[in-house]
Amino acid sequence: MNIDSINKVFFIGIGGIGMSGLANYFLQKNIRVFGYDREKSFVTKELNKLGANIIYDSNKLIISEFIGDKKDTLIVYTPAISKSDPILEAFLKNDFKVFSTKNFSRNNLFQILKLLLVIRRFDADIIHDMSHIVALAGAEQIQECIKTGADIILAGRTTDTAIISALPLMKGADPGGSWHGAKIAECGALCSNNPTSGVVLVEFDKEGFTVEAMASNASCTPESVSAHMLYENADPLILYEPGGYMDVTNANYRLEKNGKVRVDGANWLKSGTYNVKLEGAKITGYQTSLLALLRDQNYVENAKTWVSKLSNFLEKQIKEKMELDTSLYSLE
Repeated sequence: MNIDSINKVFFIGIGGIGMSGLANYFLQKNIRVFGYDREKSFVTKELNKLGANIIYDSNKLIISEFIGDKKDTLIVYTPAISKSDPILEAFLKNDFKVFSTKNFSRNNLFQILKLLLVIRRFDADIIHDMSHIVALAGAEQIQECIKTGADIILAGRTTDTAIISALPLMKGADPGGSWHGAKIAECGALCSNNPTSGVVLVEFDKEGFTVEAMASNASCTPESVSAHMLYENADPLILYEPGGYMDVTNANYRLEKNGKVRVDGANWLKSGTYNVKLEGAKITGYQTSLLALLRDQNYVENAKTWVSKLSNFLEKQIKEKMELDTSLYSLE
């Protein structure tokens, strides 16, 4: 794939932290950016301000707008997107160039990452908007629990990577490799070519780690493994954790026999003062659920008609009284 020949990019799931970073990169290159996400967020609003055209209703995709520029248009999605996703299916059906983030070659990724400008505005208003803020435990806290001989550890809110890296770090494995392997393993087979196939096996040692997909219909590749640093991470080369950060700039990914990938070269840098991650949440909307059981024969026979009329009534009321269109909520 030659990125320099691309004039349009459509991101499926553009609001994700890794995808939004890629979208930002293409915007900085003056390439037209389009995308879809299920809901508006701070990230998508910032991308809108930078010039991205984003839709939030899959039914509003007008494929004909892209047909004329098919040769110069790139469609990008993450392994988390199902192959049955209607937007992905529409582009595949019309023979567009469709790439998963794991299909970017190593050179393409580093071409992007060197110039990547991730949205990182952080100010007092964001803090005040939060309804809950918690500190995330690190590997040290998990290690202290392991030392007690506990069979089960209830850790509250902890980073996935801290939980996984705690034991190999205790056993003397390479710190950079321990944190890197933990990051890769956090979502199981999402780092393989079959993301929904289940789990992976990660073996840590004093130089790095080896990762292998356990399902017979899945395997790991250097591309699928390296691409996972784009998943839910504000910087694809740097991962901040309690107590320091991991740098994978010099990481090496090598394909071995039987679908295994060998990785080394990541560095772990301790912070001068021990810092923790803060995770916050704010209210962006409300959800109301109504569960009803129909037993009367008349209602059972006309259930679909009743639901259709009710949906039309609710949509009209919501639009008139709350000034919300159907792209901002769903009725199921």
